[in-house]
Amino acid sequence: MGGERDLHCGGRHCRRKIQCGKICHCEKISHMLTTLSIKNFALFHEVTVSFQKGLNIITGETGAGKSLIVDALNLLLGEKTDASVLRKDARKAIVEGVFSLDLPEAASFLREHDLDVFDHEVHIRREVNTSGRSRSFINDTPVTMESLRRFGELLVDLHGQHEHQSLLKIEKHIDYLDAFAGLESRVVQIGLIYKKIKSLKKDLQELIQKGHQLRERRDYLQFQFNEINNINPAAEEDEELEQEERILANSEKLFGMSSEADAILYEDEQSVYEML
Repeated sequence: MGGERDLHCGGRHCRRKIQCGKICHCEKISHMLTTLSIKNFALFHEVTVSFQKGLNIITGETGAGKSLIVDALNLLLGEKTDASVLRKDARKAIVEGVFSLDLPEAASFLREHDLDVFDHEVHIRREVNTSGRSRSFINDTPVTMESLRRFGELLVDLHGQHEHQSLLKIEKHIDYLDAFAGLESRVVQIGLIYKKIKSLKKDLQELIQKGHQLRERRDYLQFQFNEINNINPAAEEDEELEQEERILANSEKLFGMSSEADAILYEDEQSVYEML
């Protein structure tokens, strides 16, 4: 379940052991699951399992719940789930794990995702409700399921019959090569530099885009200025134009009234002109 191990821990292999094939006192990566708390999960009402450094063995009769502990750990690390994992009549299942670690990749992951970094300790919690929906937290901050899975791969390597181990994952091979060459700390540094470069490139692109927008805005304003300047408006001409606009707006009404007056005076059979 974790601990200081010469062979591997969380997918990071001892380069000296790989090289010589013997047990050695190499630089060990210390990270382990210290506590696993399970509540309303499957047959468990509430149970807490504590682990010590080194090898931890869980024994018991068939049906005692040994496999359920592994299932709970799988759930904690991002495995798909549904409401069937809830204990009967329970409203919510909760699995919490506390990991003690000093792993550069984990600390880098936490920083990259703006997660709180506790002193050599990581708290992970996952909750599942009666609708089958779940929520995940790392150091009390909500995270996506994908982030939880990626972080879990740094912490735990589950081995079982017919299950793929991290050694078989092609995307992990570069990590083993870096570990063999002793480049882990430099990889973290380069990762931070790469992230900074990406951020600067993004800022540069935004500035370039903003420059284009400002130039377009300047050209538009210049066009409007030239149009106004070509008209060469006189002082207080706006008042005259407003007066003319009001007259034109009422021109149809004025025309109708003028026509009616003309008919009364001249066109009708009983016009004023005829009566005279």
